[in-house]
Amino acid sequence: MHLSLGLQLISALALDFASSASSAIKSSVMYVVEIRINLNPIAMFYNFIKNVLQPIRKLTQNKQQEVSNQLNFRPDLCI
Repeated sequence: MHLSLGLQLISALALDFASSASSAIKSSVMYVVEIRINLNPIAMFYNFIKNVLQPIRKLTQNKQQEVSNQLNFRPDLCI
């Protein structure tokens, strides 16, 4: 009788633990999904900067260097 009661208690505790672990996993997965959804616009903005604005910046830097080289050219110093 005591053994059966002990086994019932252990199985009830194990079932309760499994249930609470399952709900904890579900809530953590939902939290991660929520964070990912909230960070998605930030990631899109970062990709926009990386893919669009940085090439434009490189082009303008190259153009600035080209103009600077032209301004620094002095024909009177040529041999």
